[in-house]
Order: sequence, then C-alpha cells, then structure tokens
Amino acid sequence: MQIFNEKTLKKRMGKLISEKRKSMKLSQEALAEKLDIHVRTVGKLESGRSFVSAENLCKLSELFNMPVKAFFEVEDTHTVSERNLNAIIDILQTGGDEKINYYYDVITAIEKKFS
Repeated sequence: MQIFNEKTLKKRMGKLISEKRKSMKLSQEALAEKLDIHVRTVGKLESGRSFVSAENLCKLSELFNMPVKAFFEVEDTHTVSERNLNAIIDILQTGGDEKINYYYDVITAIEKKFS
C-alpha cells in the first residue's frame, strides 16, 4: 500500500485527467462544458491545485470510460528508496507492538554500527 499526501494525490489525478482529455482531443473548454464547470476549474484540477468532486469524478469515469478506482491507481513515480520506505511502513503498520519493537532494536543496532 502506498501512502500519498493530499498534494501528491491531487497532482497525480490532475495529470491523469489532463492526459485522458488530450488523448480524446478535447480542449479544456470542451471538458468544462461536459462537466458543467468553469474552464478555470478544469485548469485547477489538471494542475493539482484543486480536487475533483465526487459528482465530477463520476462524470469523468463515464466520459473516459474507466472505473472510478482507476483515478486513484496512478503511476508510481517514486524512487526505489521511496518505494522501500513505503514497504517498510506497510510492514510496521501491520506488525503489532512486539514486531515493531523488534524492528526498532534491529534498526538501532544497525545505526550504531554505521555511526
């Protein structure tokens, strides 16, 4: 499981909306008309400055012929280190206190060796 903050999610979803719009050869104005929103709102969505409403997410899903969940399955552009860190966080979140304490002891021992 990847962990995203709000800013990252908005930017990635905006990029997806922009790419899908362009692949359909739609202008921002045409997309705005189909969603019944202002063209500036489309620009804010695509730049990641705003988040799409549930209503418009459903409209985009239909327009782009893709399931709603696909908007959240954005490409992973994390570096190897970031992916490894996310994997470690996943392990820790499901580990329980005893396992977390063990991992902490191991990490502390490694840190002492390299200090």
